[in-house]
Amino acid sequence: CSSDLRTLRMERTTLRTVGRLTPLLRWWVAGAALITALGGTAGCSTPLDDARLAWADGEGDLDNADAKYREAMNDADLGDLATEELRDIYLELGKAADKGGKAINAEQYFRKAVELDPASADAYSGLVGALQDLYKFPEALEMAEKGYKEADCRNCHRQTAVLLIGRGDAFMQESRWAEAEVDYVKALEIIPDAAIWLAVVRARYAQKDLAGSAKGLKSVTDMVLQNDLENRRQYLEMRRAVVLLALEQGDVPLADELLDLAPVGVKAEEQVGLSMEVAMEFNRLGKPDQALARLMAIVDAAAAGKDRKSVV
Repeated sequence: CSSDLRTLRMERTTLRTVGRLTPLLRWWVAGAALITALGGTAGCSTPLDDARLAWADGEGDLDNADAKYREAMNDADLGDLATEELRDIYLELGKAADKGGKAINAEQYFRKAVELDPASADAYSGLVGALQDLYKFPEALEMAEKGYKEADCRNCHRQTAVLLIGRGDAFMQESRWAEAEVDYVKALEIIPDAAIWLAVVRARYAQKDLAGSAKGLKSVTDMVLQNDLENRRQYLEMRRAVVLLALEQGDVPLADELLDLAPVGVKAEEQVGLSMEVAMEFNRLGKPDQALARLMAIVDAAAAGKDRKSVV
């Protein structure tokens, strides 16, 4: 208030004077000064002060504090600050609820935070996580995509990829392979990962898409690291399937090209095993000459390897 400075000066003058009065008068004058000071402070309170008092740093009533904060949000000078503070209250409540395993409450609090501040990345990310915990995957995906677009929520972008993979897996279980491929490809654009590439290959193979499957295998080969045993196992499994598909569709050159592909760490016997299977497949397809030629090539390669060892 404009009279604050005058009030403080009066208080200091009063206290100096009190020291020269009798005990009874000293008590009365000091009390009057305190009442005057408190009255002046109450008159200076703002709607935001009332809201903070109602919340009392988490000790007050949330509904009452919410109402008073929303009243303060209408103030031309304090509205933005009131909005930020109320948003932060709901963010903290959401985080506490999430930590305590109360996903329903967390969803409610984070949703309030998003409504108050549609540009809050933390609010969107928290809401997406709560929706995932509640198995509300379609809405979680919708909110994750919206959060990335409208709030530049980086974590939402990663959450989007995770949700797309989950939906793709569900599509695969329902034999909806084309839809699964679409989701996997979208996820791959966000996270260029070997496991996602292999999921793309699996979806394309299920559709008998030879060209697309081969392209996926070529793209993921160098992404499978030597200590990545699970992805290497899946890679070899899918390579075998796609090689046999190539033979089935009569594309021998592509089958040979894929036979030469292998991630780091694949042993020679693993390569020979597939070559043997290819030779047997030629025989099954009624092409005994090609089958024999493949078998002879394997024998020659093995002999050459032994020769090199003996020289060493």
